[in-house]
Amino acid sequence: MESEKKNQLDFFLLSYTLTNIINFPTRVQNTSATAVGNVFIDISQFVNYTITSILSGLSDDDDAQLLMFSAGR
Repeated sequence: MESEKKNQLDFFLLSYTLTNIINFPTRVQNTSATAVGNVFIDISQFVNYTITSILSGLSDDDDAQLLMFSAGR
């Protein structure tokens, strides 16, 4: 369930054509999973992109994000 503050932030960012593209948990613990990673892009400039999670094991977050852009619009 999204909070009102998150909705307000999303609306504010969208007014600058920015959107958060992380839509998966970036921190997974024994009993919870949260999306603490944030990557914002200008959706008017970047339409073709892919973002994936990579398990790195380097920290307590235990993953990284890989963002790939396609050439052209």
